[in-house]
Formats: sequence, structure tokens, C-alpha cells
Amino acid sequence: MSSYSPIERIFAKFLERFPLMRAFIKYIYQRLSFLIYRQRDKIFLNARYNLIDPFKDIEGDTFFGYYDKPSLNINGDLLTHVVNNDMCKIYIRTPTGRVDYLLGTKAWNWQQGSMLTWIDTNHIAYNDIVNDMIVCCIYSLEYKKVVHQHKHAIQCYSPVSKLYASIDYKKINSLRPEYGYKNLIVNEYDKDEGIRIVDIHSGECVFNLMLSEIAAFLKLDDPIDNSKVNHCQFSPDGRLILFMYRSYRNDGKYSYLLVWDYGNSRLIKLMDNRVVSHYSWIDNNEIIVWGRGEVETGYHTVNLNGKCSFIKVKDPLLLGDGHPSVCSKSKTILTDTYPDKARMSTLFLLDGENEEKVIQLKQPWKFNSSSRVDLHPRFNYDCSLITLESGHSGYRRQYILKKAD
Repeated sequence: MSSYSPIERIFAKFLERFPLMRAFIKYIYQRLSFLIYRQRDKIFLNARYNLIDPFKDIEGDTFFGYYDKPSLNINGDLLTHVVNNDMCKIYIRTPTGRVDYLLGTKAWNWQQGSMLTWIDTNHIAYNDIVNDMIVCCIYSLEYKKVVHQHKHAIQCYSPVSKLYASIDYKKINSLRPEYGYKNLIVNEYDKDEGIRIVDIHSGECVFNLMLSEIAAFLKLDDPIDNSKVNHCQFSPDGRLILFMYRSYRNDGKYSYLLVWDYGNSRLIKLMDNRVVSHYSWIDNNEIIVWGRGEVETGYHTVNLNGKCSFIKVKDPLLLGDGHPSVCSKSKTILTDTYPDKARMSTLFLLDGENEEKVIQLKQPWKFNSSSRVDLHPRFNYDCSLITLESGHSGYRRQYILKKAD
């Protein structure tokens, strides 16, 4: 089988304490495995679905970014980044098929783009670099211009509370450059900055959480220079922030999953067994997360009371890390996998015990490491469509996946 076996996963766990050695062995092992398991087919598509390239008239790379934000709004307008010669531009495709250029940005990366976010059907938010500072811009589709510019970069937004969360991208540039912005000049910055909650209209910070506060809550003595927060997500009702705190130590990285009840100045620890990767809210009290519980590593459900339950899966591909999200209507779970030994990324829909393998896409070796192409699947507002990224064509492209008529 082209999936990784339990023995291989145990060995990978052992290598966590030797991060440089682990990275080297992982690269060599993946290359050798590909020689054994490689195949000609670039795509396997479930007959119940169609895969559409909505920006087929645009050459080069088109992509949206992370899995935690929809690229489609409720009207069916679709956003994408287009990169040519290291220049990043933002385009929109209307339901009629018309494609329009909107603007350019200097703040982008291959994994998350510019954190492009629908504020409402007429406004989008994104990050940019202006006068060597990272800023959040609010662009009006009606007036075709930036109508607000805030000094705090955006990471996630709550349409309920009209607030957005901001983190320090200079810190990200230093500790995890693939999620930072290479055009951002890093000089002096506040190394203790954690999460800011910002009013989307005024741009004013209304709540602030420092890294030193998080470390004290977790009873850690890690230097804040080697610690960061990332991957913030508002709860559906906008009252809570889910986030990952990560510390880099001599024997590798340690990750913690926490919730910040910012209105009541309260932190809640959900997972602390070193490994936390990707997650999403199921509802206001429960989260799905790929990480390490008391024993098993894999998908878990965790609630705010601390109950953590391992999700048993049938397909071995689902034992590996992925990017889960949840349909708010049906609670169906949408997730993907990293490339297997044959370089095939797989997208799944999980509904109770039913595991539907929707599509498998072959990722060329040129998309590797920080320039890798993760599928990052996203539901639209009513879960009738899925958008995702793939490099199987030789380019990084955004696609729409829909059920066949």
C-alpha cells in the first residue's frame, strides 16, 4: 500500500526529538518510496463528482490559501491569488463567469496567500505591506478601492462579532518563514506579542493576549523568543478564539491547543501532548483536531470541558495529518491528506462511519517543502461546493469540486 504503515509512523514519532535528522531522513525516504510506488495517473475522481478549473483563462498559478476560510461568498463570487514572476495579484470570478483583476499585494505566502477574507458580499480583507509595515486592508468591490487600512494584520474574522484576530507576522517570519511574508523587513519587534482582537471598523485593538501570559498559564519556562502563536479561529458565535501555542526547544517543537475566552480573560487548555497540527470548530463547544491525545496520534474530538476522544478510522490514509473542516448544516467532515508514497493527495468526506474518498491528485516533486501544494479543501456557505488547490497539472491551481448532475 502507498499509505504509511503504523511502524513507519512510530519511527517518525521517535525522530521528533531530532528535528534536523528527521527532516533529512523524511526527504530521502519519501524519494525512495516514490520510486517504488509511483504511478502514471495524475487524478482519480469519484464518478459522483466533477472537478472544474474556474480560472482556466488565467495562466500560471492560481490559489486561494488556507482551509479555514471560504473562497466563495454566499452570492457565488470566487476569490483567488494569481502569482506570476513573484508578483501576487487578487482576482474575482462572478457567477456569470466574468473574471476581474482587483488589486496586488506584497504580503503573501504559498500556504495562506494574503489571508484573503470575505467580510461581507461587498468587502474583502487582506494583508499588505505599506511603508515596511504589515497592515490589514479592507477593499470595497462597489467602489473598487481600499476603504480602510488598519495597522494590525488579519488572521481570522468573525462575521458575528465584527472582530478579527491579529498575530505578529515578524515573529512568524523568524520562527516559521513559510507562513510569514518574505517582503516584510524584520527589524525590532515585540517578541512577547501574542494575539490581538481588533474591531474591523475602527482598527482599534480591544483585547490583547501576550505570549508570557500563555506560558505562565501552561506553567512553562520557555523563552518567549522561541515561542509563537498561530492558526487562530473564532468559534461560530464569535466569543472564543481557538489557537495553537508552539515552543521550539533543543529536542524539537512542542505544540499546545488552547481556547481564549477573551471577553472573560480566561484561557482553556485542550491538548498538551506535544503534537497539535490542524483543527476546526464543530460547534461552540466542540473541536475536531489532528494531534496527540493521551495515547493515540490522529483525529480527535475535544470539548471545552477537556473531554478528548480519538476518532477511529477505517482507511489508513486517514491516520495521517490533514486539514479538517465541518459543514455547519450536516456536521459532515471534509479533510485531506498529505501526499502518500506515490505523491497522491486524497480528499475525504466523513459522515459518521462512512468514509467517502472523493478525489486523489498527484503532486509533482517541484511542489515540496515550503512551496508544497496542500489541498486545503473548503466548503462554501451551504456545503454544496468544495474549493481546493492542487498541482497535478504542473501548476498550482484552485479548483471547484461539485457533485455531478
